[in-house]
Amino acid sequence: MLLAAMVAMGASAQDRGPGRQKGMERLQAEKVAFLTSELDLSPAEAQVFWPVYNEAEKQMRESFTEGMKAFKALKDALEAGKADAEIAPLLSEWLATREKNALAEHRDDFIKVIGAAKTAKLFVAEEEFRNRQIRRLSGMGPGPGQNRPGQNRQRPDRQGKDRTGSD
Repeated sequence: MLLAAMVAMGASAQDRGPGRQKGMERLQAEKVAFLTSELDLSPAEAQVFWPVYNEAEKQMRESFTEGMKAFKALKDALEAGKADAEIAPLLSEWLATREKNALAEHRDDFIKVIGAAKTAKLFVAEEEFRNRQIRRLSGMGPGPGQNRPGQNRQRPDRQGKDRTGSD
């Protein structure tokens, strides 16, 4: 979903001017900073990680664009009242684009350059960044690395005590 928003914003940025482009650049910079912090990459790791990551991200954008085209074709066919025989392959094409995960497809490449633990952290951080952006865009919470005023990162356990055991 975040990728969809990023790609849509990127497409809009080209159509609507520099304000949108700056927003996309800011979002990308936030993501890079967030991932860099979460992965704690050494300079040597970063040098080999980012080219692999950038290639995976490029493939994700391309896959999203393909998916949008496939969705439009499917929707147009449905609205035109096309027969099942024409709709079935369009549906399959669209679902295939939704199932594709370029980041996961590069898992072995990531493991080679940063190891399994940091690769796992990458996938967790990607999901966390996406969730934070969704909350921020929906007005339900702060963006990456931000707490609401007065919000403590430590959450109480089910008995109402903080996790350190004090009240």
